[in-house]
Amino acid sequence: MVSYSVKKKIQLGITPLCLFFSVLSVKTVMAQDSVNYSYLTKTELNFKSMNFWTNASSPSINNDGNYISYWITNSATHQSTLILKSLNSSWLISAPNVKANYFSDDNRHAFILDNRNELKLLELGSDKYVEKKNINSCEKISSHSREWLICYNSDKDLILLDTKINKEYVFPLVDSYYIEKPSKRIYVIRKVGSKNKLSYISIENQKLNQIGVYINGINDLIIDNNGTQIAFTVEEYATKKKQLYYSINDSKPKAVKNIPQGYSLSKLVRFGKKGKQIFLELSKKIIDTVKTREDGVDVWSYTDDIFSLVKDTPVPKITYAASLNLNNRSISILENDGENISSFDNCDDYVFLTAGKSLSSIFHWQKEGDARFFVINTLNNKRTTVNGNYVSFANSGKFLIYQVGEEYDDYESLEIATGKIYRITGNWPIDVSNSSYDVNGEGLRLKKLVPAGWLKDIDDVLMYDEFDIWQVSLKNLHQPQNLTKGCGREKHISFRFCDLNPNKDICLRYRYLLSGFSKLNKDNGFYLLKIGRTNILDSLFMGKYAFDLHLGQANGVGAEFCPIKAKEKDIWIVKRESVTESPNYFFTIDFKTFNEISFNHPEKQFELMDDRLVNFRKSDGTFEQGILYVPQNLDKRKKYPVIIHYYEVLSDWKNVFQQPNTTGSSINIPWFVNHGYLVFTPDIHYKIAEPGQSAYNSVMGAASYLKTLPYVDTVHMGLQGHSFGGFETNYIVTHTRIFAAAMASSGVSNLISSYNSITFNGRLKQDHDQYRMFGTPWEKPASYIENSPVFFADKVTTPLLLMNNKKDGAVPFAQGLEFFLSLRRLGKPVWLLQYDDEAHVLVKDENRELHTLRLTQFFDHYLKGLQAPKWMLNLNTSNSTPGSGLVSAEEQKKIDAYSKIPLSEKLKPLSEKTTDNN
Repeated sequence: MVSYSVKKKIQLGITPLCLFFSVLSVKTVMAQDSVNYSYLTKTELNFKSMNFWTNASSPSINNDGNYISYWITNSATHQSTLILKSLNSSWLISAPNVKANYFSDDNRHAFILDNRNELKLLELGSDKYVEKKNINSCEKISSHSREWLICYNSDKDLILLDTKINKEYVFPLVDSYYIEKPSKRIYVIRKVGSKNKLSYISIENQKLNQIGVYINGINDLIIDNNGTQIAFTVEEYATKKKQLYYSINDSKPKAVKNIPQGYSLSKLVRFGKKGKQIFLELSKKIIDTVKTREDGVDVWSYTDDIFSLVKDTPVPKITYAASLNLNNRSISILENDGENISSFDNCDDYVFLTAGKSLSSIFHWQKEGDARFFVINTLNNKRTTVNGNYVSFANSGKFLIYQVGEEYDDYESLEIATGKIYRITGNWPIDVSNSSYDVNGEGLRLKKLVPAGWLKDIDDVLMYDEFDIWQVSLKNLHQPQNLTKGCGREKHISFRFCDLNPNKDICLRYRYLLSGFSKLNKDNGFYLLKIGRTNILDSLFMGKYAFDLHLGQANGVGAEFCPIKAKEKDIWIVKRESVTESPNYFFTIDFKTFNEISFNHPEKQFELMDDRLVNFRKSDGTFEQGILYVPQNLDKRKKYPVIIHYYEVLSDWKNVFQQPNTTGSSINIPWFVNHGYLVFTPDIHYKIAEPGQSAYNSVMGAASYLKTLPYVDTVHMGLQGHSFGGFETNYIVTHTRIFAAAMASSGVSNLISSYNSITFNGRLKQDHDQYRMFGTPWEKPASYIENSPVFFADKVTTPLLLMNNKKDGAVPFAQGLEFFLSLRRLGKPVWLLQYDDEAHVLVKDENRELHTLRLTQFFDHYLKGLQAPKWMLNLNTSNSTPGSGLVSAEEQKKIDAYSKIPLSEKLKPLSEKTTDNN
């Protein structure tokens, strides 16, 4: 037994803004501890000030709910400080450079491992701790009603520390170890001389027991859920191939020699849930799927599936899912060429497989692309055909649900034992078409039903529609039942379980916490749902905050956080943020009142922004939502320049805090608001084959609304969009003259050449993608031309800044170059930024800063009237604003003349010629 002496640390005084300390410190503060920002002069955002931005993250709470921990991390340096504090007193600990921390099960201690490899066992609520040095890593487990820290040091000692009595057991010369899930054993690999020994440590009696000795290294060790079986691989000395071994109930490991001919073992995945099989991956070389080069010539054929785009491309290796039946030791190859198993996460006796997909992207028009779906028995490789696309297996293993219909918006269930099929969403009691989604190719709105969980011990599944939660019979024994009583659809509130796992078990007579999100005013909060014979839905709190938002509830908003509960009490940690307050942690006992915990508010040092949700009329007469971002100190007597920024639907971002940052794609809204701009983000909904016009209708409606505000400088309005938004910017500037400047990054300019482009990632632009064309350029040539900005380049009068990069795998660089050269030829004011070694989004800090600076200078010149920077003047410092282009005066007259002619008039000769040829 190791004896520890109890040590005390001197308490240190802490200045209000200090967040980082060189030693572990204890301070006495008010329970409502916070950093005092009130005396600071609010400053303008710059690159240096943003480097001091901090975020709160990774909270935890101990079992009795009296102590919590969280981290404060610097966004630029990524240095972190661990905060431990009491919820009932002024006790607080601040510890920098911590690698791991745990609370003890008995609520008495916290275990802290720092970057100096010092492990501290801290007594909660006091300044007492014991310390152990030279600990590289540690992990807390519970076994046989005792709590253990499993520690590992630089001397390769594995240490089992009984935290209750501070007794340790040391096992030397351990190269690697694996902790069994039931926490009864620890499997260790030790290299002794030239041999590798596999053993296990019994946590109950702390004894080391040898399993086997091997010449080469032991890898890929996996353990079954019951802790009675293990499997691992050993590299054979002669062939260098992996050899699979497995052991049952401590028996001598058996080698599996029957790997199918032509395959080799790639890796072990896991045991089946019931321990009846091992899932593994096999590999083999692809044959005749990648074109070879002969005599310096690439030969492409109209029947090719893969284009060899890069010379001397090495032959890739592809892995194939397989299973080893532990009863008869047979191996079944579950996947063949062109097949894909959806997921191994929940697979056991059955998996779902999609066949007919080749090694490249498959498109709806290819005859080989007609996908076929199967359920495969992993014990005997028997296949059952399914006429739909995989969604999920029930936790009971008795049912599979999958999507059917031309648009995959209906569901069927397959009862695996009987093979019976039920259409479970075909007879819905109300119309559950999703208003948040655009219409499909036939002008219909889709149901967009999504699985939410499985009722335990009942053959029912729970499903979300746009608003409510439904209970659906897997055997059509009853009509779908609305658990939230239609409250969501009636009030336009989207309900979701706070626990987003769609494979969770839901129990009758239990209460479940729901997240509620209002589609009307974007409020967010919590509801309580009791599921039973009578379903009860209670509203707890709704407010102008973001607590727990996620895809399907709020469009693309990344404010996801599932509340964390203390194990022994009804005390919860939630994360809350708003447009004016950065994310912080709060505790609550009723989800009605919230008490702040983390008090991290770097935003109080700056004048940032507020937001207003706006309903405005689009140019086609319909209504849309948008958000106007304004300075917190908005002076309505001033005239502010405005930037309109867009990407599909952004209004759900209301109440979400947006951290100031540099711009590498879409503009950072806080930066531009802090630098004297208003930013408006209108939502855009689309009509089929009219992506450009749909964006135009929304943005022009937004501009008309902004002109009604007395504090908007309507002469100096600008545009900015990235990716699909970059395409929309390119389109809009070719159809209006009202904007003083525009910036498009990584945007398409020609839908026809884009359609026939192959990107670096091997993707071909297709007609069923984000552009919603639903037809080919030969089927809808007019639509492709009408939505291609390059054909209207002569109409542009707005100064335009482009960013397109040569390594962009989503939008080829040629799209930006094509538009730039067109505008240059026409004498239009245009600049193209191309950043070396950058792709669709800028990631290098130096490039992001430079791009932010250039973007700000560009808008400052055209929207604020400041002098143009040198890079816009071709380094000619004698001018203060960009001059005319390269075209002669005579050529300019010609351009001005034909730019007034509608494109339809210019294409008339083509139409007449085509008619004559017919």
